[in-house]
Amino acid sequence: DAGGSGEGPAWTDLHTVVFPGGHCVIYRIPDGAGGLRVNWVLYTTPPEHLALPLDLRNPTSLPPGELSGELAGFARDLVAKHFPPYWAECVLRTPPAESFIQPIYDLEVPHFATGRLALAGDAATVARPHTGGGAVKALQDALVLERAWRAAEDWESAAAAYDADRTALGASIVELGRRFGQAQVVRTPDWSSLSEEGFAAWWRDQNQGSDRSSGYGGHALRPS
Repeated sequence: DAGGSGEGPAWTDLHTVVFPGGHCVIYRIPDGAGGLRVNWVLYTTPPEHLALPLDLRNPTSLPPGELSGELAGFARDLVAKHFPPYWAECVLRTPPAESFIQPIYDLEVPHFATGRLALAGDAATVARPHTGGGAVKALQDALVLERAWRAAEDWESAAAAYDADRTALGASIVELGRRFGQAQVVRTPDWSSLSEEGFAAWWRDQNQGSDRSSGYGGHALRPS
């Protein structure tokens, strides 16, 4: 357990560490042996002089063991400089050989259903992970398709109803993820200058135009 022992803050479901140009989420997962281990995901943009050895025009990733010394050093220096000591130790205990890079992609389609074809889940819409909604959206897609099929007299009617329900929502989720990515990674605020009211206003600005009834966005921050 990289962070479950020793002195440190009380663990909750998830902790977020923010820094100029990104943030990191840190949480515990089962270790497969009856205990827990720490998992973390760091969102940032590497500097241009540390080009990724990847063709980013197509979805791809850099698996464990392929991280260059320069990129590993960049990440470790960032953590050491900006993270509180306890959380820095949690992250820095991860050997570079076990770290990997996953570029962030998103996808939207003009229609969820057309002709004999219907798309659902990630095949229809891929939103940036900041929305935290990939699995939920896939379940919603399945439920809406099932209801449309039960209510329709033929496939054409079912497909049209499903498409009308999900296409606009899928596009709105992608747009929400893009706003989150811009605000939380690309153009982060001066975190140290934000008051509680300022942070709430920053959050509301990202959620402008979101339809809370969809289950995505539009939610106020809950007091801790």
